[in-house]
Amino acid sequence: MITDRRRTAPVRLFVLGMLTLSLIAEICGCGGGGGSDALQGPLLAWPRARRNENNTATAFAGVGGNLGVAQLHFAFDDETPTNSAPIVGRDDTVYLATNESLLSIDSGGTVRWEVAECASTGDPMTFLSNPTIGPNGRDLIVGSWDPSSSAGGRIFWLRESAEVGSPPECRFAFPAGSRSAALTSVDATDLELISITTGTTTGRLVSIDRSGRRRWSFPEGEPFAGDLSSVPALTVDGVVFTAPDGRVHSVDPSGRPRWSARVGGPYSPDDVIPAPVSFGGIFTVSDEGDVVAFSSNGTRRWTFTPAAPIAGTLVVAPLTTEGGLSLDENVVFALDREGTVYGIGSNSGELIRFCETENRACRPSSCPDEAPCDSAMRCSDTDRECATNVDCPDGESCEEQFRCSNGQVCTPDQCVSDDAEDSGAGECKREAVHRVTNQPAEFRNAPILSTDAFIIAATNDGRVCARHLDGSVPGGTCNPSGASCDLDSCTVGDRCCGREGDPDPCAPALAKGRCEADQSRTCSIDTCPVGETCESPWAIDGKDGCIALDPAVGTTAFSSPSIDSRGAILVTTEKGLAKLQ
Repeated sequence: MITDRRRTAPVRLFVLGMLTLSLIAEICGCGGGGGSDALQGPLLAWPRARRNENNTATAFAGVGGNLGVAQLHFAFDDETPTNSAPIVGRDDTVYLATNESLLSIDSGGTVRWEVAECASTGDPMTFLSNPTIGPNGRDLIVGSWDPSSSAGGRIFWLRESAEVGSPPECRFAFPAGSRSAALTSVDATDLELISITTGTTTGRLVSIDRSGRRRWSFPEGEPFAGDLSSVPALTVDGVVFTAPDGRVHSVDPSGRPRWSARVGGPYSPDDVIPAPVSFGGIFTVSDEGDVVAFSSNGTRRWTFTPAAPIAGTLVVAPLTTEGGLSLDENVVFALDREGTVYGIGSNSGELIRFCETENRACRPSSCPDEAPCDSAMRCSDTDRECATNVDCPDGESCEEQFRCSNGQVCTPDQCVSDDAEDSGAGECKREAVHRVTNQPAEFRNAPILSTDAFIIAATNDGRVCARHLDGSVPGGTCNPSGASCDLDSCTVGDRCCGREGDPDPCAPALAKGRCEADQSRTCSIDTCPVGETCESPWAIDGKDGCIALDPAVGTTAFSSPSIDSRGAILVTTEKGLAKLQ
């Protein structure tokens, strides 16, 4: 189905059981990231941290307690600025690729080690891709481009030493003949490196074994006419990747083609192709910026057209509502280039709908082809239409029943309560879409989802933004007690009115705990005691939800953000590695 380009009312979502998984992915820059001609390192759609082969983008921690204080975590004193995203590993160690070397930086900002060449082969590690961390936390895979070498690009496998501060051992340097080295698919079920699958600028997908030998390449015949800059994702059947020809391709573990499916038109040679996400389906972004979903066998399921083209790669997560109601489908988060974020149902392809007066998901209609589920009064056994029990045969009652247009018994769009799953509890109205920032901004890099369901994104002009889909921004501290708190739950530009003891009740006619502009929404002004104010660094300029990086740490965001286990947000700038905490 095609969803109209539109902006509608916002909602609030909360991350569910996925956050109990200890194996979580990080996200990297997808586009130019505001780069310059001096930034010659390869731009990739995604890196991969830890074991998450699905290309999902969920952070290590929540950011609700982030105070927004910016510092220069690492300065590019002798290094060329880079578009590489900071990849967070064990103990919040950050791995950062530059144009001259691969760096390991501890949580305090001190360099643990720096590697500029593969010691076993002498190959220089220049113009690096984002590193990938293996499942054991010690393996690092990184691509390199050497313009002075006939071999072109190489793929390096490094194994970190157990001795802190010792440089990693370089296990191999595979000549990929490519300068993009879009890394992925570190297949390591026994925590030892088994194989690597990588896209190349030679137009082929290449699989490398643990000895540094080529296992297979795809396609066997004529290569793709363009760079394979889309990072492939692992599936139970092999890998999937998006190619320059505008198609998603599925390849089995031996490199044999399984299927291909059209996403859209061919991608521009200058585009970094968004990586597919494999999470209860396969999701990717077309050349026109639409979100496209496929089943595991390549059947096209739906297309979602946003108000502006999607920026970067998607985020997919299983979610629950604030009321604790688990959705029957995952949520696909997509950020467009103008800063609108969408929550799309992975099965329906529609914006997730929420109840009129609560932050609860609605039960979708069970009719096929999105047909309406209409109600009528019918006799309980004979299906005869009726007005009262008198119209029905003896022993039957006249009751409301729901039917599709084809006569099929159905469940309507409705809000449901926790203790009565099938009971109606309100009308579905609001949809999951909201602006990340009120100010004009351009987004090229993909967002990341924190564990407390904030969408974190960086603008080209050096702002880091955080939003719930209901418009709220991360919480702060109560003044003067210093306790942690949540902010007003109404949307931006609205006010929560009538809390008991509040000196500004908005208007006497409003019910207690209602948003001033949208009285259908219940709210709380904040979670501080009466007389105290919840202050958040994100709530400046009318709750804009963004923090501008200080000139001392850089004014241009070159990468998408990452989040460490303490909720600190890291982003690469022209001056180095900036950290908000």
